[in-house]
Amino acid sequence: MKTPITAGSCYDYANDYWLKINGDFPDITAAFYNKNFSKPLNQAQNDKHDWVLSGIDFRPGDRILDIGCGWGPMLAAVKERNGRGVGFTISDLQVQYCRKRGLEVYAEDWKDADANQYGKFDGIVSIGAFEHFCSPEEFKDGRQERIYKQFFSFCHHMLKTGKHLFLQTMTWGYKVPEFEEINPDAPLNLYHHRIRGAILGLSSWWPPSSEEQIIDIAAPYFDFIESSNGREDYAQTFLEWHNRWREVPFLERWLLDAKTYLKYYSAPDFRKIMRNYKKTRADELFREAFSQEVLNHSRIFFQKNR
Repeated sequence: MKTPITAGSCYDYANDYWLKINGDFPDITAAFYNKNFSKPLNQAQNDKHDWVLSGIDFRPGDRILDIGCGWGPMLAAVKERNGRGVGFTISDLQVQYCRKRGLEVYAEDWKDADANQYGKFDGIVSIGAFEHFCSPEEFKDGRQERIYKQFFSFCHHMLKTGKHLFLQTMTWGYKVPEFEEINPDAPLNLYHHRIRGAILGLSSWWPPSSEEQIIDIAAPYFDFIESSNGREDYAQTFLEWHNRWREVPFLERWLLDAKTYLKYYSAPDFRKIMRNYKKTRADELFREAFSQEVLNHSRIFFQKNR
C-alpha cells in the first residue's frame, strides 16, 4: 500500500506547482473531453464531475465518499450541488487545503479506516488513486489482487444497498512489464523500458494489469455497469498541464522551484525529494506513455450487488 512518505513525494512536494497551474480546487486527474479535444481544460474537468455524479445517480442531499480526494475538486462539485462530500487523503497538505475551504476531509488511509465510523454513503468515487494502492514490492509478492479485494470489500461495506461506485484509474497498456524492463536508463532502442522506469520512479506504485482484472476482482461485491477508455483524454490533459506551466513567466517558475528547494534542503532525503518533485511534472513523459499505450486508462461504474 502506498505510504504517507511516498504520497508526499508524489503530491506534497509539488503542492505549489499544482496550485499554480490549476487554480482553486486543482484537479490533477484526467479530464473528460469525450472526443472534443478543443474543449478548455477547466470545462473538461467540470464536465467530468457532472458525468461522474450523473453516473452514480447523485441527488441533492446525498452523502458521497471520495477515496483519494486530492485538493477536493469532486467534493466541491458535490457541495455546489447541495450534497455532502467526505474525503479521504493521506496528504496532510491536502487535508489543510480542503478544510480551509469548508470541505470535510480526513487524513485517512482507507485500509486503516474504521468502516463503522463514517456511516453509510449514497455513492463512492475514487478518481486517480486506485493505481497507487499497490506498490511494486507488493505486486512482486503476489499481494496486488488481495489489496484490490480489500478495497472493494471496504467500499461494499460503506455503501447503502443498490448504490454506486465510480472508479477511475490508470492501468498497464499493451503489456504488463517484467521487472527487468523497469529501467529509466535503458538505451533508446528500449524506449518503452525507459518510460516505464521513469513513471514508476515517481513514487511507489504499480498499476492494475487491465480493466478486466479490476472488474473480475470487484465481482463478489459489485455488478459492473459500464466503462469508458480515457487514454486519449489523459494524454490531452497532460498536454494542457504542460502548456499552462510554460505560460507561467520564467521568473515565477524559477522562484517556485527555489521555494521548494529551500523548503526541503535540510531534509535527510533531499536529493530523492527533488528527483520526485521534478518527475511529478514529467507531463511529456506521461503523455508519451498514454500515446504509445504503455499506459491505459479506465473509467468504470459499479453498483453494489447485495
